[in-house]
Amino acid sequence: MPAYVYLIARREYDRALQVILAHNPLPAVTGYVCTHLCQTRCTRNDYDEPVAIRALKRFAAECGRLGDWETGRLGDWETGKLGNWETGRLGDWETGKLGNWETGRLGNWETGKLGDSLSTQSTNLPTYQSTNLPTYQSTNLPTHQPTNHVAIIGSGPSGLAAACYLALNGIRVTVFEARDRPGGMLALAPAFRLPEAVVQADIERIRALGVDIRLSQPITVPPERLLEQGFDAVYVASGAQRSARLGIEGEDGRGVYPALEFLDRVSRGEDVELGRHVLVIGGGNSAMDAARTARRLTGGMVTVVYRRTLREMPATEEEIEGLLAEGVAVEELASPARILLEDGRVAALECVRNRLGEPDASGRRRPEPIPDSHFRLEADAIIVAIGQQADIAFLDGSRVSLQRDGAIAVDPETGGTSAARVYAGGDAVRGPDTIIAACADGRRAAAAICRQLGLPFDRPVIEQPRLSPEEILEVKRARARKSAQNRPAMLPPAARHGFDLIEATLDESAALDEATRCLQCSAVCEKCVEVCPNRANLSYAVPPTHWAVPRLACRNGRLEVVGTDEFHIEQTRQILHLDDFCNECGNCATFCVHQGRPYTDKPRLFLRREEFEREADNAFHLEGQRTLCRREGGSESRLTMANDRLHFEDAWVSTTFSPDFRLQSASLKQEFQGEHSLVSAAEMAVILRGVRTSLPFLP
Repeated sequence: MPAYVYLIARREYDRALQVILAHNPLPAVTGYVCTHLCQTRCTRNDYDEPVAIRALKRFAAECGRLGDWETGRLGDWETGKLGNWETGRLGDWETGKLGNWETGRLGNWETGKLGDSLSTQSTNLPTYQSTNLPTYQSTNLPTHQPTNHVAIIGSGPSGLAAACYLALNGIRVTVFEARDRPGGMLALAPAFRLPEAVVQADIERIRALGVDIRLSQPITVPPERLLEQGFDAVYVASGAQRSARLGIEGEDGRGVYPALEFLDRVSRGEDVELGRHVLVIGGGNSAMDAARTARRLTGGMVTVVYRRTLREMPATEEEIEGLLAEGVAVEELASPARILLEDGRVAALECVRNRLGEPDASGRRRPEPIPDSHFRLEADAIIVAIGQQADIAFLDGSRVSLQRDGAIAVDPETGGTSAARVYAGGDAVRGPDTIIAACADGRRAAAAICRQLGLPFDRPVIEQPRLSPEEILEVKRARARKSAQNRPAMLPPAARHGFDLIEATLDESAALDEATRCLQCSAVCEKCVEVCPNRANLSYAVPPTHWAVPRLACRNGRLEVVGTDEFHIEQTRQILHLDDFCNECGNCATFCVHQGRPYTDKPRLFLRREEFEREADNAFHLEGQRTLCRREGGSESRLTMANDRLHFEDAWVSTTFSPDFRLQSASLKQEFQGEHSLVSAAEMAVILRGVRTSLPFLP
């Protein structure tokens, strides 16, 4: 995130969009309706208000251009540029950590028959128009005709994400969508929150990669049948698009609508008979969307009936605020008991009043019915939005296992199911969840499928911006000033009669101002330095480092180089913990924006030799300005700079390296089993150089 915000602040909108696309296949959609949980971790929360991350993403998605869509050109498919596809590495930027030597390096990337009702002919897709539809242009995309073919069931966010990353890795993808339009739940979102053109812009970009989306083609057979037909793998991303039922009397009467059916019909422009008084049962985001939509259609009284209180509603705060601002009422602590019908049509809802008891598994207080507390709410229509379920009838006869709640069971590391070469993710696995979570599942499955096929999994890698010393100073100055968030213009509640978009895109002036509020904590965090009362955390500068560090093995009493480990340091600001000054107050852990514990995670330097020798792991000690000692696993090693050489020695080997860490000599001190990595020596070299240049006052 800080990378594309940095680029927006410098008016480099095309590059900003490239950075977003490297991690997020749906930038337009998430710029409108992402729950922006990242803002809860924004460093600016400690100063004033978080950076408006979602609004800036939306600005970049609308202002950035990556190709000439209008002429149908996608750039040179074979040589177009979007980053370094050959390495597939994101360096420390992906981990978000500044000096955690265990996770700050990525190492080797690798340790990342059809049913009768299924036609093999693609249906004609509708044509969508957009004035600004950026496309992928990628480095070293496969120049050969794809030989592997993957089927994806469902074209919601998770299926689209998997399709995107598989296609970018040279795999032919066919997406089977049961409905007559792609997008899954995105296609049902009310236009006042998410216009259809925005959804289709992201989908069309993915289709432009060669992804075949076949509409109105539900899969009615187990996924193993697709494998028999010739697909190399199947990703099940069928979502949770079946509304849960109340299970009460009168639910099948006229005027009772499942929320998803209601939103679908409205999005298609169909008339839905609601009358003047509508009740919406539920408290999630779908209930909020249904209630706000009903309010626009009727102009009459709309009431949300919820079994707990507003405080416990699972809907986002943004949705609840919009609901209340638009005049929708909320009947709290009420559970539906039965629907009263007259001549087969809704007349009223009988409810029972609740009180809140002890917390349940969700952490919210459980609603408990109060005896003899029944009451009626008059209604012309009732919309049921109490949850969604996965429709997985097609898994009957499949080897795919299910969880107790009916969701598909998967390996959390790969998304693999109990059936070989069948993967799953998104709402079909998680239940209703965020767009970002669904996309993450799709990316995870794409990576696992590539490994299954023996292919490297590459993502676009964008060169990250590096802050100059002057920019670092400006960031530090910004931390001394309060600055209010730039909020997008909002359509006044009194004007929200139709389906006009509520939230506008930031104008350029506001976007530039908002982008400058970013404190670039992924490049120069130093929060632990600021909050330590004893000044036990010190920052130091290092150059970006990319080394191939040798691995040694003992063969017949001699050392041999048997491989290399990729060692990368992308962030130029690192942290050293001065353990002698630390009283373990925990401030640095409390305020760490990366959920770390700097006083234990960062390299721990001990000023006194005797204190250093009492430690078993992650302990360092300086001997003058040229030698750094280290203890790991109870064993000591040392690295010395002398005569423009680096000399490293531990219990097993003695080695000499050039300044760019090329091995010049190695001798065996003690025989060992297996392979011996010298990454620890590389880490020590970076620390020692940083201390000598940035912290010369240390003894």
